[in-house]
Amino acid sequence: MRQIALRRAVLGSLALLLTLAPCGFVQAQTLTASPTSLSFGVHMVGTTSGTGTVTVTNHSTSAVPITGVSATGDFHVASNGCGASLAASGACAVGVNFQATATGTRTGTLTIAYSASGSPATVSLSGTGTDVGMSPNSLNFGSRTVGTTTGPWSTTVTNGLSTTLTINSMTVAGDYKIASTTCGGTLASKASCTISVTFTPTNTGTRNGSVTLSDSAPDSPHILSLYGSGTASGVTVVLSPTSASLGVSQNQQFTATVTGSTNTAVTWSVDGVAAPGNSTVGTITTAGLYTAPASAGTHTVKATSQADNSKSASAVVTVTNGVAVSIAPASVTLAPSAQQQFTDTVSGTSNTAVTWSVDGTVGGSSAAGTISSSGLYLAPATTGTHTVTVTSQADTTKSASASVNVTTTPPPLTGVFTFHYDNGRTGLNPNETVLTPANVNATKFGKLFTYNLDGYVFGQPLYVANLTFASGVHNVIYVATENDTVYALDANGRTSTPLWKDTFTNAAAGITTVPCADVSGCYIGPNIGITATPVIDPASSTLWVMARTKENGAYFHKLHALDLVTGAEKFGGPVTVSASVAGSGLGTVNGQVAFNPLKEHNRPALILVNGVVYAAFASLDDQNPYHGWVIGYAANAGSNTISRVAAYNTSANGGQGGIWSVGGVAADSSGNLYFETGNGSFNGGSDLGDSFVKLSTAGGVLQVADYFTPHDQGNMNTQDLDLGSGGPMLLPNLGAVAHPDVLVGAGKTGTMYLVDLGNMGHYSSTSDAQIVQSVAGQLGQVFSTPTYWNNTIYYSSTNAYLKAFTLSNGLLSTTPSSQSKVYYGYPESPLITANGNTNGILWIEQHIAGSNGVLRAYDATNLANEIYNSNTNATRDGITSVPGFGTVLAFNGKVYVPTKNLNNSQSQLFIFGLL
Repeated sequence: MRQIALRRAVLGSLALLLTLAPCGFVQAQTLTASPTSLSFGVHMVGTTSGTGTVTVTNHSTSAVPITGVSATGDFHVASNGCGASLAASGACAVGVNFQATATGTRTGTLTIAYSASGSPATVSLSGTGTDVGMSPNSLNFGSRTVGTTTGPWSTTVTNGLSTTLTINSMTVAGDYKIASTTCGGTLASKASCTISVTFTPTNTGTRNGSVTLSDSAPDSPHILSLYGSGTASGVTVVLSPTSASLGVSQNQQFTATVTGSTNTAVTWSVDGVAAPGNSTVGTITTAGLYTAPASAGTHTVKATSQADNSKSASAVVTVTNGVAVSIAPASVTLAPSAQQQFTDTVSGTSNTAVTWSVDGTVGGSSAAGTISSSGLYLAPATTGTHTVTVTSQADTTKSASASVNVTTTPPPLTGVFTFHYDNGRTGLNPNETVLTPANVNATKFGKLFTYNLDGYVFGQPLYVANLTFASGVHNVIYVATENDTVYALDANGRTSTPLWKDTFTNAAAGITTVPCADVSGCYIGPNIGITATPVIDPASSTLWVMARTKENGAYFHKLHALDLVTGAEKFGGPVTVSASVAGSGLGTVNGQVAFNPLKEHNRPALILVNGVVYAAFASLDDQNPYHGWVIGYAANAGSNTISRVAAYNTSANGGQGGIWSVGGVAADSSGNLYFETGNGSFNGGSDLGDSFVKLSTAGGVLQVADYFTPHDQGNMNTQDLDLGSGGPMLLPNLGAVAHPDVLVGAGKTGTMYLVDLGNMGHYSSTSDAQIVQSVAGQLGQVFSTPTYWNNTIYYSSTNAYLKAFTLSNGLLSTTPSSQSKVYYGYPESPLITANGNTNGILWIEQHIAGSNGVLRAYDATNLANEIYNSNTNATRDGITSVPGFGTVLAFNGKVYVPTKNLNNSQSQLFIFGLL
């Protein structure tokens, strides 16, 4: 029966969806489709858009047969989760793609035919085809302070014509400027160029604009839409550090950061006495260098904005009499010939030089152990108890001591066993006693050693302390490369060659890494081997590694279990990854969706939970058919085998939904797994594209325990705005707040989501009000995992500054509490070292396309204060290119930076520490 019109009748609390039939009577529509229209935006002719999702709902109390699902025009049914029948009160999802066959507006209709009254349900489809495309075709600069400049952000213009494109003009409207462009007067067929734009709001409120390209294409002009808003300017002053403890006559450098004004000058004072102060309160220079007075007391250093003298920031300085010395750690247990880095703190004098001794002997001895001038202790070859002492050279009566117990009883392994330090992926090392904001600078800190590696490194290095090898006891760094090689390296650079290395290829036997051309994933490098961060099981001294190989034309993912000391395979490994689940999604054969070893890729870090190693997967370059997978394996020492124990597919009845982020999967103390998925099918059941997913591992079975999906999932999917580009972080318990156990995550939209682990909220099509909080407009696209310290969350994102957001009463600040002065085009995942709640340092390696990278360190209490970067003394500390998605490691007084060499497809591991 042909439908003529659709209207809604409301009778009390009863709502009926009605259609008007030709004979004039009113007829109920049994199935409805939502939304009633889908717009796919502008796409180049011949290319396929992302998938838009339509939800079909059965409003009747009985199952309804579905007789057909079809699309007209330039639109195609990408996935059909509805099957042959839709259960009573049930819902299903249909995915639709757009592929323009010509320029201009293209329209069509999605039709869901069924055997019940009101059939069919329809959805209007529209999109625009173009021969000249912009990707992205819009830029959203978010909310910015009036008068400040953001950007440049870029779009890529591609000429899809078979002839050369003539560009007649390029004009910009609104509070925007073209910062640079590689687009000249002409653009060759199939070639691309870029346009980079900055945004400087001139007033508050919405400040949208555009870049218009007038050219020789038939559908000229081509428009880049620009979005942004202005917020009222306001001067703020931030002082770092916020407190200091000094001896008499000691110095402390303070740094004042002024935002909200182009005039960043400040006026300094001490206890209300204007600079330079006096001998009673201490003196301070115009650059903020404070010198304590000659007597003990408490004083307040204040910086006042010269642009707005009502705005200021203060720091409290405690001045003490006499020299004081402390040592950390205060006690330690070591194996014979093992190492331990001790650190000293001297206050009460400007002369901070010290002398180290062991059992009363300066520098130690072979019997008691030796210690360097920087506090690095090497235990003797025999057992015993010894005392390490550090003595002030300014006052030799002042010292501090630590006890050392040397024993052959092996203590539990210590080190960094997984990505971002823990299964919550917090990125926090709270036990760093060596590196502090006071000694991490270009004078005291720098590059110590370099290891050359055979391929690019994308995974984070891992660390194990005090392992006994045939050559002696070593602190060990484990690094894996895309050349399918795993290295065990001395973490202090004591040996120039690896302690061991394993390579999983054998050209003579036809076993190689996977050529990038086989999977269209060449952004990784010329070949694909080991991408994901491995994981260490300290209980069994096992390093678990996922490697890809091509073996005589066939493709494999193999999970290796390696002995930490020898590198030998354990538990009968490796095991070949395989899995299948029941479903009707992409690649289905006989009702089963099987793991595809060519299309799937393991970029997310491995994670170990209750003895099971879980690996997560997505495609490398959106190469269908693919799905998101989580697959678990466990070792059986008794039978010397590795067995698959669990498998989960994110889109069993649809497609895609990959788990992309390097951080990948997080886990709570109950063994539940958490991750974010990317673009893909969504129906709130078997298919969870663009969602936060919680998997229960109870009983060895992976099943969805909860989820949250943003309300604009359909638009995210259509516009390729993957939620899963970023990784989730589980916060430590927040205490007496409404939602003490939460995760935070973000993706390509830049929206930060705070989600309750016990009630994630599922999906609402109207808003995200059911979750704890969402904060939009502060981040660019997120391809990283955040880090956490002292009730603060730190995020990096594309084309943006590093930003810190504080937590108060269980909620995130909606604007940054501090941000870096350096603008990042494509930043990596940051991490933080600290000694409990003090000495916080944020570490990050900066990726610069086509160029060498930079290691940067920031005062974690104020990201405007960069305390170190490797380019300050580039001759000594310079590094090579930083791979996309790379992550540094900082532990036990050292920072480990994996890079790639653009000249030879190899890489380096740089070791930084105190000089």
